[in-house]
Formats: sequence, structure tokens, C-alpha cells
Amino acid sequence: MTQKEPDISCNGDKEDEGSSSNDVQLQLQPNGTTNVGSFGERHRSEIVRVMLQTLQTLGYKESLQKLEDESGVLLQSQHINQFRACILGGEWDKVIELLPKLQIGENAVRHVKFLIYQQKFLELLEAGERKQAVECVRTQLTPVAHDTASLHKLTGLVMCKDMNVLYKRSQWDGKDGASRQLLIQALHSYISSDQLLQESRLFHLLRQAQLYQIQNCMYHNTTITDFSLLQDHTCSRSCVPQYTRTVLRNHSDEVWFVAFSHSGKHLATAGKDQRCFIFDASRWADPDYKSSEAPLLQCLEGHLDAVSFLAWSPDDSLLVTCSQDCSCRVWSVQTGECVLKFTRHSEPVTAAAWYPDGHHVVSAAQDKYVYKWDLTGKVKGKHCGARVNDITVSRDSTRMVTIDSDKKIINYNLQHPLDKLPEHEPTRGYINDARERHDDSDDGGAESGDDDDHPSSRMSETYKIIHKANDSLTSLNLSVDGHYILVNKSISEKRGCIHLYDIRHRPFKVTQKYAGHLQKRFVIRSCFGGANQIFVLSGSEDHKVYVYHRDTGRKLFALTGHTNVVNTVAWNPCIHNMFASGSDDGTVRVWTTHPTAQPEDEDDVATA
Repeated sequence: MTQKEPDISCNGDKEDEGSSSNDVQLQLQPNGTTNVGSFGERHRSEIVRVMLQTLQTLGYKESLQKLEDESGVLLQSQHINQFRACILGGEWDKVIELLPKLQIGENAVRHVKFLIYQQKFLELLEAGERKQAVECVRTQLTPVAHDTASLHKLTGLVMCKDMNVLYKRSQWDGKDGASRQLLIQALHSYISSDQLLQESRLFHLLRQAQLYQIQNCMYHNTTITDFSLLQDHTCSRSCVPQYTRTVLRNHSDEVWFVAFSHSGKHLATAGKDQRCFIFDASRWADPDYKSSEAPLLQCLEGHLDAVSFLAWSPDDSLLVTCSQDCSCRVWSVQTGECVLKFTRHSEPVTAAAWYPDGHHVVSAAQDKYVYKWDLTGKVKGKHCGARVNDITVSRDSTRMVTIDSDKKIINYNLQHPLDKLPEHEPTRGYINDARERHDDSDDGGAESGDDDDHPSSRMSETYKIIHKANDSLTSLNLSVDGHYILVNKSISEKRGCIHLYDIRHRPFKVTQKYAGHLQKRFVIRSCFGGANQIFVLSGSEDHKVYVYHRDTGRKLFALTGHTNVVNTVAWNPCIHNMFASGSDDGTVRVWTTHPTAQPEDEDDVATA
């Protein structure tokens, strides 16, 4: 039975869950005026000042003057007006003379003077007055310099004869650019806002309000971040995929992996039946699509055992597959032909990842080897450690992250070749500070190497252990920006858990956890998804697909429809209202915000 199509409006929908409420209640008075309440009374002068500044910015000078006269509130003092005018006019001596009247703290005066003299110095260089610029450094900048490095950097600019070189090295756009306005903005850090109001304060507050509403919108599945200021922003539940658009029954056995192409136009699936399929995903976004129309493009056959993993090349022209027959194969998406077979592994291949150049692949297997190879099959690097369960390479080619059978997450610096790591030894990694241990009750800690003579302890610039867990790590997913990773953990005593790590900083701590799905025995995969990757999607052993809100960890949906373990999920990177799931029931389900017009059977429409 087809469910009623939900309202998919993403602005102004009233939602019973997670809707915002007004903290400031306004009351209409008998004379027609509005009582702004205690909040408005406490901040009346501040509100008026912000209004005055906005009128000034918008060019309503007469209205500004009338509001000042009626309210008795001035936008800024006479001293501040003079101070701003002198900066914008380049009258630097007068700017310095006005500083004592601005009530700047004693410790901040040196920093303020340095910023002012720095602007003066750069303008002198731009005007070709080198002798005066040198004198400015000697008599004005040097006495107030807070660190020698900044002073040396400025002094080095004296040798710049080409103005373009000066602009580039100083990251400064000249007197006629925005530099003087930027100087005023920089001085806000040292001058009280009671005197110098932050530039465009009202617009800044309104933008903050927009971003706050987006952050607290549980179903914000759109890249639109600039919406009407006349009402609070909320998205309805129907903005997130929750209906089965179609069920793909091409596989004759368990489905172990699904992945959308980077363009979002294709979906590839792999399974225990030794085959891979490529589908035209764009068809499912068509409102007129019917489930009886199977957009199959290619069937890839040739592996001699189950296919457990696949990855799209950066330009989506090739597909690499990993099999339990101990080989990797590279396929042409256009022709469906196998263009390369890589057979260096001696045990089942668990995962592979493309380098962003599209000419190299790294593959990992149960033989404990990670190989880097090119599209001729030539090995370009290798490393032997623990058995790698999953592997990924960042889009900027700077890091490779792995999870292994030793329950470790390891971050490799790809500026160093893989062969620099010691072979035929368990990967120990290197942590240079015991404070990097994790503090989570259900996690292990990061190891700290005490043996300075061990080869691994000398590889701090090559690889570091992000985390040592107590539970088996089954899958890994790297965010598009390369800053975060999702790791699925198999926990035998309770339901599974997905951890979100920020891998930019140390110590490497879990920033969010997602719990609700079931994972005890099998490999379950998760991924980022939605607009700006605001959601986390996961399979589960209880036959459901789980959708979580990335920032809050809140479980949004548990979608039913599959009849066996859901092993793998993938969210379309371009069509944000579409994702796919693969199951041991032998099917792939494509989920969208629209139910299919003609479901194959009643089970093909999932429920939340």
C-alpha cells in the first residue's frame, strides 16, 4: 500500500519535534504599541545603537538623525567618530593622539599601536617612500613590537620593488582596498564595544541566528543556508529520505557493498554472488520513474569468489573491486570490461582506495599487506602490519587512514612512502605524549611507545595511532573535508556503536557517538550523508537502516523493509534526497523522499 506523499517544504514547516520557541514574548498594549518586555528594557540603548548603525550602513542619514534625536542615544562618541575618520583618511599621527581618549587597557595599547603603525608602514612602501618606511620601523614599530618574528617579516618587505609582490607577501590589498576598514575591524578586539561598535553588527547577529537555526534543525537536508528573516526556519521530516523508491533484485546472494559515484549519477553494488552491477541512479530522481524500469548499465563478472568492496575512481570512469579470491580488478564503467587484474595479495582483499590523481590505488588484505600500485599493476609501495579491515585516502593526498585487526585506527602521512615503515612487524605506531590517551569508558587508549629504539618510535612523522579500541573495528568512512572519520564498532555484549573522530587535532577524542543499531557478529558499514554531510547512515543486524543527526547524535529514523542483515549503506553525494542500502536478503533498496508510484509489493514501501 502506497503511503501518502509527505510535504517536503524545507522552510517554515511546523514540526512537533525540535521546533524552536520564542524566548522573547512581545505584548500588544491598548494604545497599539508593543511592550518589548524586560529583555528589551535591559538592552534598549544597545538595540537603538545597532539600529542606528544599520541605518548608517543602509544610507538612511535623515532617519538616523531623527532616531538619535528621539531616543537620546548616540551611535558613537565624538572621539570614536574622529578616530574612525582619521583611520579612513590615513591621518596616523592624529589616530595615535586619540588613543588615550578611548580608554584602552594598558596592555592592549602596544598591540593597537603596532597594528596602526603596520598599516602606516605598508602604505609608505606602497607610495615608494622607503626611507620614511624604514624610519617608521625603527622609531615606531620596533618599540611596540610584541614579537620579533612579526617585525622581521615586515622589515623584509622593504626590499619589495614590485607592488604585486608586496601585496602577495604581506597579504594586504593596498591603501585603496579594504585594508583601512579591516584595520578598524582588527581594533575591535582591543576597544570596548560600548565605544566602537562592531561593523555591521545587526547583519552579524541575524546571520548567527540563521546558522543557529540550521544547526538545530534536525532535518536540514539542503545546501541553502540563506533563508527568509521573517520567520523561524525549520525543515520537516519529509526532507530526509525514508521511502523505498525501488528494490533491486539483480544479485542472487547477499549484497556486501554499495557505493554511489562521485557525480551521483551511478550506483555500484557488489555481493557474495561474485558479481557487481552498475545502475543509472539519476533515473530514480525522476518523479515519473516507475519501479518496473530497471536502469541497469553494466554487469561485471570475472571474480572467482565473493566481492566484498568496491571504489570509484575520482573521475568515475573506473571501478576497482576487491574479492575473496585474493585479487583486485579495475573495470571500465563505460564498457564493463576488466582493464587490470592485481594479484599480489595472497589472502582475501578487504578494501581499496584511489589516490586523488586517479592513477594509483592502495589495497589491503588479510595477508597484512597494504600495496600501492598504478594502473599498469606495478607496485609503487607496500607495508606489512596488522590485517587491515578498511582503508581510505584523503582527497588532498596528505593522509591515509586504516582500521585493523589489532583494533587500531592509524593515520599515515602520505608525504612519506609506505616502504619506510618496518615490514613483518606488528604495527605499533607512535604517540609522543601519554596525554593522548582516550578518556571514554568503553574505549581503549592510544598506545604510548616507551621503547625509543624501536623502529616504529622513530616514525612519528610517518604514521600515528589515532585510537586503540577494546572492540572490533569493522568499517571506516572519511568525511569529504578530510577532517572526520566514522568508525563502526562491533560490541558483543550490547548494541553496536559508531564513533565520530576529529583527526585534525591532538588528542584525538571521540566527538560524537551514534547508538541504536545492532552490530554484534557481522561487518556493518556506515557513512556520512545529506547536504553538507549533516547525517550519519548505518546498516544493522536487526534488518533496519538507521539515520542519525551528525552533530547531536540523535536517532532520526529506523527504516524497515529489508528482511535480513543490512550490511552496507551509501548516501548519494549530489542527490541529497537519495541513499541506498544492501542486505543479506539479496536486495538493494534505494530510498528517497518520494514513495514509488507503483511499488512491486507492499513490503517495498518502508516505514519509519
